Amino acid sequence: MARTKNIMNTNLVDINYDVRLDSKGKDPDGYSLTLNKYHEKLWNKQLSNGQLFNVETAIDDYDKKYILKYHSDTQEIILSSDIIVTTYTSGWSNKPISREVIPYIQNDIKEVFDYYAHTIGAFIVFPKRKNNGNSINQDRGVNDKIYDRFDLTLECIRLHYLELDNPLADTLRRYDFYFKIFGDFRTFCSFYLLDDLVSKNYSEIKFFLPFSGFEDYPLPKSISEYNLFMKNGIKFIRQRNNRILKWLS
Repeated sequence: MARTKNIMNTNLVDINYDVRLDSKGKDPDGYSLTLNKYHEKLWNKQLSNGQLFNVETAIDDYDKKYILKYHSDTQEIILSSDIIVTTYTSGWSNKPISREVIPYIQNDIKEVFDYYAHTIGAFIVFPKRKNNGNSINQDRGVNDKIYDRFDLTLECIRLHYLELDNPLADTLRRYDFYFKIFGDFRTFCSFYLLDDLVSKNYSEIKFFLPFSGFEDYPLPKSISEYNLFMKNGIKFIRQRNNRILKWLS
């Protein structure tokens, strides 16, 4: 497992860099300048309609966290980084996974998963909280059909583009102005280099665990389920990191 030194290079994107290294023990989404500069580097590019998706790193005046500002001729959207492969190794003490699964996973294996989940391939940007409603990031974390799983979140986004009901429907509709920037689900996935989490025709999600509907309990219920979830999560992160590297080159 290769880790880079704690040296920030904002001109490049190091797919092996652990973004916890410069967040000083805080949430990298809001406190890693490296991570936010990586977002700025990756997502400043042309949309399918020829317009530039223009983002720049800034500091939120309210909570002093790093944010990203999207500018166009007609609107400005405040974005924030969001980890998209949650390992559930901490912060889920009120869920069975923290008592019945995580304690029985070897520490070195958990460390490997946590490492990959803190490389750039495990992050995306979403709009920050708008008016009185929760943000996408907040709602997907507390929704008991999703519990922070990004594969399930992406399925909700796919259904949103099809105007079909899903567990995050109200939240995604509130941020429809953001999804309209990309036009359709295929473009959204391609823009954020998520192609390895969808089928070739973008009609299906490659779920981290077998999926038969949103009535399934979303968190791994056993050691074997967690191992499968972890295997598929690491596989996706590595694929996306390689896709990022290929795009940059």
